[in-house]
Amino acid sequence: MADLFERHHRPVFSFLRRMTGSNEDAEDLTQEVFVRVLKAIHGYQERSLERAWVFRIARNVGLDHNRARGRAPAVEPVCDRHVARLPDPQDSRLALQQALARLGDAEREAFLMREAGGLGYAEIRLLNRSRTRGCGRVLHLDMVVNLGGSILGKW
Repeated sequence: MADLFERHHRPVFSFLRRMTGSNEDAEDLTQEVFVRVLKAIHGYQERSLERAWVFRIARNVGLDHNRARGRAPAVEPVCDRHVARLPDPQDSRLALQQALARLGDAEREAFLMREAGGLGYAEIRLLNRSRTRGCGRVLHLDMVVNLGGSILGKW
C-alpha cells in the first residue's frame, strides 16, 4: 500500500487541488482517496489499470465533496512552471482560468486528469467508460482548442 501511495499521491493531490480550488481540501480529499483505496484493494483485480482505478476513486471523492458543498468544481489559479515561462504570466493565468471555467464538467475533469494527473488517453477513456477508440485524444484536443492552444503551450 505504501508503494501505491508513493506512486499516486502527488498526481491525485494535484488533480483534486485543481478540482476543488483549495490546497486544504485537496489534502483532506487525497487522504480520503487512499482510505477508500485501502478498503477496496482486496477486491481489485486488474493491477495493470491501477492508475485509472485510483483516479476513478479520486474523481468520485472530488465530485462528492463538491456536491456536498453545493457548488461546481472550482478553477484554482494556475501557478505551474509551464505557465510561468510564458511572456506575461498574469494575463496567461487569467486567460487559462477563464478558459477552464468555460469547459463542461466532463471536459474539465478529463483535461485535469491528463494535465495535472498525468493519465494517458486510454486511462481517461476508461474512466469515462467510453468504448470509442481515440475518444480521449479527441476530447483532449477539443479542450486544447477550446482553451486556446497558444495559452497552454506544453502545459
